[in-house]
Amino acid sequence: MDRFSHFNDMDTKSKQMEDIFRPRVTINLKETASDTWSYVPFQSSPANLILTGNEHTTPSTAMLWCKAPQWLSQESSSWPTTEVDTPTDILEIRNVHVALLQPSKVTTQRFSKFNKLIRVIAKCRRFINKCRSLNANKKMSTLSTQNLDQALTCCVKMIQQISYEQEMKDLMECQEVAATRSLTTLHPFIDQEGIIRVEGRLQESTLTYQIIHQMNLPSNHHFSRLVVSAEHTRLHHAMPQLLIASLHQKYWIQRIRNLVKTFINV
Repeated sequence: MDRFSHFNDMDTKSKQMEDIFRPRVTINLKETASDTWSYVPFQSSPANLILTGNEHTTPSTAMLWCKAPQWLSQESSSWPTTEVDTPTDILEIRNVHVALLQPSKVTTQRFSKFNKLIRVIAKCRRFINKCRSLNANKKMSTLSTQNLDQALTCCVKMIQQISYEQEMKDLMECQEVAATRSLTTLHPFIDQEGIIRVEGRLQESTLTYQIIHQMNLPSNHHFSRLVVSAEHTRLHHAMPQLLIASLHQKYWIQRIRNLVKTFINV
């Protein structure tokens, strides 16, 4: 073995080890459980030549590098013995803390304003990206349009994964939704960002991509209510027809008329 700490690997449960050590320990325990391991002194190890910066040009070092220590070719009774003090604290064991997150409750139900939700998600994503980047400027700048668009994409993707779990699975496996699903008539597909969009009947038009292929949202989700409420406020409390037409510029909300009626008393 190349270091004392490897002796501890033999007697440690591999499931408690760091990811970098777990495969090696598991193999050793499986294949050599009945063997007795011995320690190669540092002076007799070929790795010593690299660690100490010595060149293997002299006869002794060349022999050590090419053929390993001479005593390895002798009987095991003549091998050097070394007393190994097994430490009580195993440094390679770590404690892992897992946080369980309920996306639908934490990121949507607690918000009453659509714009605030998107800005909070955008700031969280920007903070995470800055923490992951070593060379990033730690000074927080103003949120850009790209940051807000990415936050919206993140929210829509999360809502769809919750509300259309089976539909998304069907689309990924066989590229079509089962006939019993509510999205069947819309001919949905998953775009490059992982969002479910409707096929639409305007492929030959000059309209933008998001108008031709709207993002699909369920009508019974809190996020959809936030979307409709924000658009209703932006249009200064417009009538149902104008509100629905404006929403269809980006979203396809199922049973949208019933949802719109909850905001407009006609």
